[in-house]
Amino acid sequence: MYSIRNSGRKFFLPVALTALAALCLAAPSRAARFMAVPFAETLKEGKWSVWQFALYEKENARDWRRLNRLDIGLAEGVEAGVFVVTPEHGPSDTWLNLQYQPLAEEGPRPAVSVGVWDLARKDGHWFSDHKTGPSPFLAVSKTVVKWGGGQLKTGLSYGYNRLHGLSGGADARLGSLGVMLEYAPKNLRLPKAGGWDAGAYWWFLKDWRARVSSIGGNPMLDVFFIHAAGK
Repeated sequence: MYSIRNSGRKFFLPVALTALAALCLAAPSRAARFMAVPFAETLKEGKWSVWQFALYEKENARDWRRLNRLDIGLAEGVEAGVFVVTPEHGPSDTWLNLQYQPLAEEGPRPAVSVGVWDLARKDGHWFSDHKTGPSPFLAVSKTVVKWGGGQLKTGLSYGYNRLHGLSGGADARLGSLGVMLEYAPKNLRLPKAGGWDAGAYWWFLKDWRARVSSIGGNPMLDVFFIHAAGK
C-alpha cells in the first residue's frame, strides 16, 4: 500500500508485517503487526525479523509485487526497518523506517508509538495529505482480553502523507492460529482497492509464520521469520 515513486512510475504495496503475538499455547508474545497500517508495538532489543511476501494487484497493474523486509530492535522501544521493494517489471526501491515506543502497554494503559515510514524520501512535506514524502504517524494499541492460549489486540493510528487519516484494526489468535481485520486510509490503498483488509495466519514452526490475506480485495501471501541475536 505504500506509494513508491521510482523513475517516474508509481507502485503500490502493502506493509505485510512482522511478528503478530501468537505462537503456540506456551509461547511468549511477539511484537504485533497489522497487514498494512502502523501498530504501536516494537521488537525487543536484540530481536530481528525478516520476511517476504507477494501480492497480486488484480484490478490495476494485474501483476505481482514482491517485498523483502528486515526489522531490528535497536534498543528498548526503538525499532528500525529496511524494505527492498521489487516490482515484477521495474527497478527496486529501498525504504527506511523508524519507530519509537515511549510507553509500553501496562495494566489499563495502552502502548503508544511514534514513527516515520520511508523517512529518507525527500520529495513532499512531512505533515500533509499527499501521497509522497516521509509519512510520520502516532499509534496506540491495547490487549483487550486474554483467554486460555489466546488473546485479542486492537490498535488505532493517525498519520500523514501515505498514512494520512485514521487507521486501525484487530488481531485475534488462539494457539498458533489467528485472524485479523484492519481499515487502511485512502492514500495507503492500492488503486481500485477497498479500505478493508483481512487475513489468517499460522505459526507452523517455533519461529516461522505463514499468512494469507486480502488487501482491499487483492490476494496476498507472506512468510515471516523472527529470531534473537546470538541464538
